[in-house]
Amino acid sequence: MRPVLLTAALLADSAGPGFAQQPSPVRAPVTVSFEGTSIQDVVGFFADYADRSIVLGSGVTGTVTAEIQRQPWDVALQAILAAQGLYARELESGIILVENPGVSAEAPPPVVTRVFRLSYVPAAELQPVVQSMLSETGSASVLPSLNALVVTDAPDVLDRVAALLR
Repeated sequence: MRPVLLTAALLADSAGPGFAQQPSPVRAPVTVSFEGTSIQDVVGFFADYADRSIVLGSGVTGTVTAEIQRQPWDVALQAILAAQGLYARELESGIILVENPGVSAEAPPPVVTRVFRLSYVPAAELQPVVQSMLSETGSASVLPSLNALVVTDAPDVLDRVAALLR
């Protein structure tokens, strides 16, 4: 069941805690009623109403029954999410991510591969040293024909490896 927007009075909308990165246009406080409405539909309503991008993380499910009277959209959304045991955070891009605290929706760190050509030391001798600097998911292999190490890991780890091999 989609929510029904009952009334709205033209007042300035405050950005509210947690959603301060994008400037908010003037929006009326929201008065809305949800009865057994899926959280997906509730979040969809707020995304449409506020003209914002809101993404649900994995494991975000449930139904909402709520009566909201003349509240800023972000305050109403945060109250509904809190009642469901959920929280929202705004990404640097301005997208609001709704998450279940027990399920992390964070992306794994980026992985990069770099080739380090060596001049004065055989690559095979440095491979164990470099391997010890890597994260659990990193790898280092030797290209004997180029006397090079091929290292794959997060960018910050590769920066440390590069500093060692200079």
